[in-house]
Amino acid sequence: ARRVRRPPMPPSLNIEEKEKNKKVLLAMQARVNFLKNPRFRSDRTEAEKGEPCPFWFSPDQVVFRDFQPGGVYEHSVEFKNVAQVGRSLRVLPCKSSAFSLGPLMYSGEAMRYGKGAPSSMIAPGMSAHIKVRFAPQQLGDEHDELTICTELGNYTLPVLALRHQPELELEEAVDCGCVLAGSSVSRNMHVANRGGEGSFRLIADEAEGARYEEFDNGHTMFVTKRFVVEPASFYLDVGQAVDLCVTFRAADVGAHSCLLQIEGDNGEKRPVKLTGIADALRLEMARWPTLAEPLRPVPVGLQGS
Repeated sequence: ARRVRRPPMPPSLNIEEKEKNKKVLLAMQARVNFLKNPRFRSDRTEAEKGEPCPFWFSPDQVVFRDFQPGGVYEHSVEFKNVAQVGRSLRVLPCKSSAFSLGPLMYSGEAMRYGKGAPSSMIAPGMSAHIKVRFAPQQLGDEHDELTICTELGNYTLPVLALRHQPELELEEAVDCGCVLAGSSVSRNMHVANRGGEGSFRLIADEAEGARYEEFDNGHTMFVTKRFVVEPASFYLDVGQAVDLCVTFRAADVGAHSCLLQIEGDNGEKRPVKLTGIADALRLEMARWPTLAEPLRPVPVGLQGS
């Protein structure tokens, strides 16, 4: 019989190679999951958890010094993105009307696509700048802050207006003593400045007949119904002192007082109380020629009995 030859078998993979190819096919058919952009993994509560701000502030606090009312002063603040991804930035102004903000300026070519306005997204290593302006109304200290809004939450940047404030050293009570009604007496009140320079004036909230009197030579007096203080306004540099002359005069008998305040150009006030007694002339008979013993004083209410 004729012998038939079988065709050769096609080459095939061994079991190990088949398993490897099967895994490759399964991986190709599986759904592909890409890593999420770190920018979208941010949480708005991370600032409350202690996460540092993605922007570096320079300076870390804005301080204004040596200012005068009526002037306008400004400082520039830089915000640099120190994160590994782009971050957006928004700056909210201070609560005080004395502080204001200029526009936020971005460095580099951070422009919106198709538009000419700068983008709020700042790339890693890039910076934005803003100007903080201060227009003081008075010479007192100001404490405020800017709010820095990011994807991680809100952060604060302190904004301060500090001045070496004056510190007065004075007597808070001046006793003019006792005088006859209609006459006057004067006492000096020493006022020393242990702090920074400043201008001061005398004021009274409820003093009867309180008014200022100014003379051609610039001298001022603060006048009430029973007390006169001069000078009514004065300037003290660092370490300087002045003596205020307090004059007491009253036509009515009794104890009198007046509460004044020394107000500085920074708005601070120091109270000063002025006191004085006006008495009438009173005669008492101490001895009568026909009596052997001195007479005893008779109370006023029993004189007519």
